Amino acid sequence: MLVVTIERDIYSTWGVFGRLSVKGFECWTVERPWVNNTPNVSCVPCDTYVLKSAIHYSGDGPGGKPDYRCYEVQDVPNRTYIHIHIANFARHVKGCIGLGGTPLWFDKDRTIGVPGSAATFKRFMETMDGAEKAILVIKNTSHGILDK
Repeated sequence: MLVVTIERDIYSTWGVFGRLSVKGFECWTVERPWVNNTPNVSCVPCDTYVLKSAIHYSGDGPGGKPDYRCYEVQDVPNRTYIHIHIANFARHVKGCIGLGGTPLWFDKDRTIGVPGSAATFKRFMETMDGAEKAILVIKNTSHGILDK
């Protein structure tokens, strides 16, 4: 089974940033800051999870319009519908994980994000090669507010 690793190392009010790696593919991630694992608000707690192939929906969860294939993080305590999907800034995720290219990019409002999300996400999905399931390991690489 494939193992996807996210190593977080930048924690800020703009979001939590880390590096995702799987099978030689690497990119940056963006999540919302840690808010005690609050659904739709907080980044995902550090741990090992199962990733399952899923559908990303526009809007709020399965009630929205199906957009594209993605991966869903399974069995996060008190949380559901956590997807790895296209997102350049923490404001684009509701407790999910966004993927991007070159690290740390500023928008016109001086908000930090990760650029090239759609292209990066496409490369991630190609690397996953249609796997129905994978293992996801999320860990912090530096000491900060997210340390367990």
